[in-house]
Amino acid sequence: MSANTPAPQLIPYPVADDPVNVHQDMQNMAVRIHELFTELQIAHLPLAVRNQSGETIETGDPVYISGFLSGRPTIAKSHANNLDKFPVAGLAKAEMASGTEGSIVLVGTLDTIDTSDYEAGDKLYVGQTGGLTNSTAGASSVVAIVLYSHNVNGMILVGAIQGGNGTWGSLESGL
Repeated sequence: MSANTPAPQLIPYPVADDPVNVHQDMQNMAVRIHELFTELQIAHLPLAVRNQSGETIETGDPVYISGFLSGRPTIAKSHANNLDKFPVAGLAKAEMASGTEGSIVLVGTLDTIDTSDYEAGDKLYVGQTGGLTNSTAGASSVVAIVLYSHNVNGMILVGAIQGGNGTWGSLESGL
């Protein structure tokens, strides 16, 4: 190292109980953004994506970011039994065939979805082999809550849930 080159600083990554709490700062930021969405009456925060997974992604499927192509993040279905298919980035806004573009809901409401298998207030998790489930058996952390149960016009709240697992709820939980 030359005389003019500063020595590298070995600074450990902050953890939740450090005096300067990055986790709490992230949580505060996420909560404030959620409050702003509510004040502005924004239904959801979308992200434009591309499905290059080789399979159709259905409306409401939990997805993770698998790469980047043609100016868009690429997505694939999350599976609770495979940690390589996490963290969940959001839920598919609509069906997307492989090789097509669409959007995911990062946080907010997802409507016109079949929620008839659930009751209002049910917590939804990523299922073992993908999709959403209200069963905790082998499932992930909560990624959504059912607001309205209906076979066509169902509605769920995505991500703004304490204890989420990669959706907006994880930021609100302070990572």
